[in-house]
Amino acid sequence: MERERENPSRPREGIPRGRFVILTGPSGVGKDTLARGLLDAFPFRKVITCTTRNPRGNEEDGKAYHFLDTSSFKSGINEGEFVEWAQVYDHYYGVRQQDLEEPLQAGENLLLLVDVQGAKTLHPLFPHALLLFIAPPNKEVLEERIGARGTDNEESRKRRRIQVDEELAWSVHADRVLVNDLIDDVKEELHRCIEVFFEGR
Repeated sequence: MERERENPSRPREGIPRGRFVILTGPSGVGKDTLARGLLDAFPFRKVITCTTRNPRGNEEDGKAYHFLDTSSFKSGINEGEFVEWAQVYDHYYGVRQQDLEEPLQAGENLLLLVDVQGAKTLHPLFPHALLLFIAPPNKEVLEERIGARGTDNEESRKRRRIQVDEELAWSVHADRVLVNDLIDDVKEELHRCIEVFFEGR
């Protein structure tokens, strides 16, 4: 996936009152499914990120994404509103500071789903966050999951294989790597990680 990323705006100093969990991993590894389980089981608010792409299907503004026009997004970049952003082909995606800092300082617990490139940017900016990396049992399983979507051509699949190798290599920087092989097992392990994180207040 082609990405253009610039230096983010640094968050303000200070230890947040709320808990912040960053859930990352390669595309197709099952982050969305696992996140739904966390939102049902723990007092998290899901961070809604921003994009300039059009809504798909039943997606609603403020629930799936904050849907912005390109001019508004670029203005936000210039004003330093984004702590992390990227251009993916013709669209922009990003996380605004206000969607992280304000609720954290108010004591809310946040769950953010983000790709590995985004996690690389956010990890050093939020040292108090728990960074969890979801990995596939092997790359073949991941390719099967992506292939089932029917959205990639052969050239895209080649680029994705290279990207996945780089992403898996970076997983050593996460606080915990969880292998999504048997869904019930990884859910249980994930929930234990969150319980320990909350108990560490």
